[in-house]
Amino acid sequence: MTRLLLFSCVVCLLSATGVNAQVPSPTPPQDASQLATLLEQQTSWKFECSGDRCILNGDVELPLPGNQGKFFADQIEIFGDKNLLVASGNVVFANQEGRLAAEKVEFDLKQQTGIFYVASGTMPLGSAADPRQFGNQQADVYFWGETIERLGDQKYRITRGGFTTCVQPTPRWELVTGSVTLNLNDYALATNTVLRVKGVPVIYLPWVYYPIQDDDRATGFLLPTYGTSSLRGQAISNAFFWAIGRSHDATFLHDWFTTTGQGAGVEYRYVAAAQSSGDIRMYRLNQKEVVYTDDGETGVLPATKSFEFKGNMNHAISPRVRARARIDYFSDVVTQQLYYQDVYQATRNNRVIEGGLTAGFGPTSSNLLYSRSEYLSDSNSSTVYGSTPRISTNVAPQRLFGSPVYASMNAEYAYLPDRSISNGEVTRDDSHGRIDMSPTLRVPLSRLTFLSVNTSASYRATRYSRSAGPTGGTVDDPYFRQYSSLETDIVGPVFTRIWDRPDSVFAERLKHVIGPAFKVDLTRRIEDYTKT
Repeated sequence: MTRLLLFSCVVCLLSATGVNAQVPSPTPPQDASQLATLLEQQTSWKFECSGDRCILNGDVELPLPGNQGKFFADQIEIFGDKNLLVASGNVVFANQEGRLAAEKVEFDLKQQTGIFYVASGTMPLGSAADPRQFGNQQADVYFWGETIERLGDQKYRITRGGFTTCVQPTPRWELVTGSVTLNLNDYALATNTVLRVKGVPVIYLPWVYYPIQDDDRATGFLLPTYGTSSLRGQAISNAFFWAIGRSHDATFLHDWFTTTGQGAGVEYRYVAAAQSSGDIRMYRLNQKEVVYTDDGETGVLPATKSFEFKGNMNHAISPRVRARARIDYFSDVVTQQLYYQDVYQATRNNRVIEGGLTAGFGPTSSNLLYSRSEYLSDSNSSTVYGSTPRISTNVAPQRLFGSPVYASMNAEYAYLPDRSISNGEVTRDDSHGRIDMSPTLRVPLSRLTFLSVNTSASYRATRYSRSAGPTGGTVDDPYFRQYSSLETDIVGPVFTRIWDRPDSVFAERLKHVIGPAFKVDLTRRIEDYTKT
């Protein structure tokens, strides 16, 4: 009679818990059958019932219907009139979200909510989290507190506890907080928080919004960074990440330096299609005048307003046309070297602006390129070179009117800047334009498999807008250069022999090929070939 009373009480309470579940609960008869079997087979714990109250003692293992979880405890009390389960002694609650361990639990069986006292838990972040950032282990979030309240599916509130995504015995970092609300795979919202690194308190944060989505993208403030420098003074860097949509986002940046001033910027990233994406970064620094001391000598860093642009773009405009662009430009090389921390950026002395179009239509391919590169030897002197612009067209070999003659052509126009700049003025300018054209005719004279003979005739004409001066540099004296060439390639006759070596451990067959090659190249004399 006692076993039947317990069975009826537990079934009535637990069968109602599937109402708010994400996974539909099995029908009550199925749950009743499973629980009845459990009660009949268990031997490791005892139970007794009185009215609406039942007490289970021993190594209790009590499942919830509908795969909603399972309780393990030394003792579990069930109050039928209150839909309440009270567990104590080595309590563990396990479900699809993870595991919670506590000294005591008060759990509402109908609402699937409850309070875990002196508790800790581990929940997975999801399969999308990068395991390389977690020692190639499953990515988890570990949290603990004096009380942990389960507010609903994947939502918990921690009081006087903390959390971390480093589950090593000594976490690399942890947030210890007075109160934190965890929405698994979404965010953590904490108040009165101390960030600890290897157990050492680093910074106090009155309010923290920490995203823990499994796709690593959530709108919110990023953790601030702090640094100090003999020149810049103390520095605090803040950033706000905006997940605009699935295919684009932005980060807003702000840096405050106690000695030199403030800087602000924005980064924007997008993916328009499988082969179309881009990113751009803009940053502006408002620097105050700074008096500094270096090796006992006093210097002055003047007030300045500098900016930096960085970006990359690659777009498939159509199946035949593609566009690309790149910019890496800064206005002040001194600022570039003083404010960057990594060696590459701090020592970089060139800035680039580049963009182009590539198109292909049948045998014809064309390319349009604008490229301007500037190397800075110091803060006031630089050298500019590149192609502004360069336009080229190539026609692949095409058979002419059904004859054995194939024709191809390359053509290009380019303006090639080459100038030196000092204090904003051009001190040397050897820039020039160039037009180049080269048609080619090719005739295969042999169709034998063991002998190939190809003859080609080509003509090349180039016009330069300027030429080298007698004392160096360039002068406004255009010149035209042309030449023709005739070339014959002979390969063969080719002799081949194959040896079978069935008993060899190196190879079953050996092939030996003898194929002599000859080339005759006749180029017409180039007039004024020494002129450049």
